[in-house]
Amino acid sequence: MPARRGSKGGASTYDTCDFVLSWSIDNGHVDGRDLSGLAVVIVGSYADDEPGSPWRVAMFVDENADQARQKDLADVFLGRIPGDTRKLYGRAIKEVSMVRPAAIELVHVPGRWRIAVETFVEVRSTIEAVAEGPVTCGITDHASGVEMISDVLTVTVPPFEWSCGSGARSNPASLTEGKPRHTRLCSVINAAGHPVETICTRLRPMIR
Repeated sequence: MPARRGSKGGASTYDTCDFVLSWSIDNGHVDGRDLSGLAVVIVGSYADDEPGSPWRVAMFVDENADQARQKDLADVFLGRIPGDTRKLYGRAIKEVSMVRPAAIELVHVPGRWRIAVETFVEVRSTIEAVAEGPVTCGITDHASGVEMISDVLTVTVPPFEWSCGSGARSNPASLTEGKPRHTRLCSVINAAGHPVETICTRLRPMIR
């Protein structure tokens, strides 16, 4: 999830982290197979009160790739082969419920941010949030990003199923029992100004 400087390496703010991760590949290859122009989406969850906070995930790989390149996408973004993915988060993935080809739409246009996977995933955001300090993400080794308010976050990928949004903002001061769940959408931008990853996280209120 998006994090503030100083929280690097710390626990989740609200104990449980449910997330949608997406990547659009500008340029890349594995063993000579070109992955440029392909996309990946991962849905998952982890809980800090579970020893080791293991990730449980489901993955969608671009239906436009052939079978060999779909396997490459899974190997890279699940951290199954050496590289930054394994180092930064791949080793935390302990259970993969499925890897499925699908039509993936990723829109990185200000005011029209979107992650869509057929009828399984829908994330939309139109407004940037006012962030106190830099927005970063450990998944990209804390590269700087931009935080947005999530208008819609719907996931129907058993066992991961949730729907929330409607402008809810992740605000620790407002997390009280009985209030709507909150969402946060963070787009990580590289040095050239191109989006390299979008993270959408649903934050569960703490029940006291």
